[in-house]
Amino acid sequence: MIALGRHRALTHDAWSESAARAAIEEIAADAIAQFDPDTFWPGHPSDDGVGDGNPSFYTGAAGVIWALDYLHRIDAVSAVVDFRPVLSRLLERTIAAFENNSPADYGKHGSLLKGCVLS
Repeated sequence: MIALGRHRALTHDAWSESAARAAIEEIAADAIAQFDPDTFWPGHPSDDGVGDGNPSFYTGAAGVIWALDYLHRIDAVSAVVDFRPVLSRLLERTIAAFENNSPADYGKHGSLLKGCVLS
């Protein structure tokens, strides 16, 4: 079910690189504005009960950090954020998430989907 008012209506506009770049900048700026160094990002209501501060690559902070860094490296966004100060906290939470929510021994090897675990 599509929630009216939450999505932009489809248009038949011609492709516009400048409009696409502006939209990417807007999305990245919103992500940066929502970042909290202690809780990372809030969970999305449609993410099947995943709460705030999810550390994973697929549905959480590791993926958002990677995406924002990648977009900056390819000059798709101008904003740059140094996330290095929070990486140790992110790793701690990733390890804890593996220990608490993974099948036996899965957390020992990690994965790109859920985040890398270094030992």
